[in-house]
Amino acid sequence: MTAVYALKHANANAVLEVINAIEETIPLGPGKPATRALSAREDSILVSGPAEVHQRVKAIIQHLDALRKPDRVAQLRIYALKYAEPHEAELLLDSLLSRENEDLRVAVDERTNSVLVAAPPEQHTTAEALLKALDVPAAADHSQAAPETTLRVRVIWLADGFSSDDAPAAKNLDEVVTELTKLGLEDIRQVGQVMVHTAPNGRFQVGGCPKTDPFSADWRITGKLDQQQGTPTLEIEISANVLPVDAGLSVQLQTDISAPLGHYVVLGVTPVGEYTSAFVVQVTSGN
Repeated sequence: MTAVYALKHANANAVLEVINAIEETIPLGPGKPATRALSAREDSILVSGPAEVHQRVKAIIQHLDALRKPDRVAQLRIYALKYAEPHEAELLLDSLLSRENEDLRVAVDERTNSVLVAAPPEQHTTAEALLKALDVPAAADHSQAAPETTLRVRVIWLADGFSSDDAPAAKNLDEVVTELTKLGLEDIRQVGQVMVHTAPNGRFQVGGCPKTDPFSADWRITGKLDQQQGTPTLEIEISANVLPVDAGLSVQLQTDISAPLGHYVVLGVTPVGEYTSAFVVQVTSGN
């Protein structure tokens, strides 16, 4: 596909320079035509290539050829950014420089994290200085304390009384299952599991609705986590109900626990209908 795009205001060679700079960063995809030729002819651009090339080139020409005063000489430059977000740079340049020059044009190329600026030479000096000041790594805030380590709270609902097809077996909990077996639980299965990340001294609330034949359930967990000298202390409350609620099969647990990171703590063993449930808590580093 070949087409000629006429220009009203912009210089054809300058526009072609910008288009070539952008097109060189876009590789040809598999199965697409190898032809992608562009050239400047007086006040027009000749384009030969697939439809997507024409769409990009047409959009660039429409933007760069929008100068309202043909007697104003504008230079077209691409400013690649390393740290700054290009849309923020666009807003900054437009708000600060458009007051001095109504013919200023700024566009964003998100693929290359760049801004395209059409402006007189003297304004490029200002634009370059502004972008250089903006395009720096975010400064660390030394006025605040270092961020606290995130911790992960994991709560597992275990129960016995299921057939092998009702619920998955409890995995990676060998030492917990061994201790629960000593308490009389057999063929322990996992009803549900929830995990939440929180910072020390942080409060959290989490829940879920596990469905395990022959019943479904609803449980809610709230708590507050503290950490002193590397040992987490957890204030936790668990509310677990077998649905429908009017069946009267529910569990309410509220306690405080303190254990080293990674250690499993069994909060309680209690009957729920025909099943015996146990709730296991583990606190680990969330990083």
